[in-house]
Amino acid sequence: DRTQIRSPFDGIVDNIIPNVGEYAPPGVPIARIVNTTKIKIQAEVSELYSSTLLVGSQAIVTIDVLPGITLKGTVAFISSTLSVANRSLMVEVVLPNMQQKLKPEMIAKVKLLRETKSNAILVSENVVQLVDRDRTIVYVESGGKAEERTLKLGGRQGNMVEILDGLKPGDRLIVTGFQKLVNGTPVSVSE
Repeated sequence: DRTQIRSPFDGIVDNIIPNVGEYAPPGVPIARIVNTTKIKIQAEVSELYSSTLLVGSQAIVTIDVLPGITLKGTVAFISSTLSVANRSLMVEVVLPNMQQKLKPEMIAKVKLLRETKSNAILVSENVVQLVDRDRTIVYVESGGKAEERTLKLGGRQGNMVEILDGLKPGDRLIVTGFQKLVNGTPVSVSE
């Protein structure tokens, strides 16, 4: 009755550590307090992408136990050293928990936005063919015939791949039966 304990931040008492009647010496934790108005997610990113990460970048978060909900957060911290165990970089993403649906220790999937392009050409990786070990091609319809185009590929998003060179907007990409085509094969267009 004569002692007051104050928390350095607002929150909810989640767990009281000592039992009633136990001695609580100075410096020893006596309660776990959580504030769930903002959630901090820790994720590991491969060293391959370490040079493209920036504090303040956008992150898209999904949680398996909350289907249909996509949340947006921002990168608040990027570790300055790699983990020796798995060659990855620790990243912290902060997002608001407006509806209080997120709970500490939930497992989340995080997608970090590394770059935004408004006029990128994306095609399904299923229609891109690798030939001669170092050349990627697709076929487009031009004048009723199949025309082979050599591509320069960029980034990926899901099963879509960015085309940096080799296609332009308006090209009619052949997406069915392209596996057996050669340059100049007559084709008929069906939509």
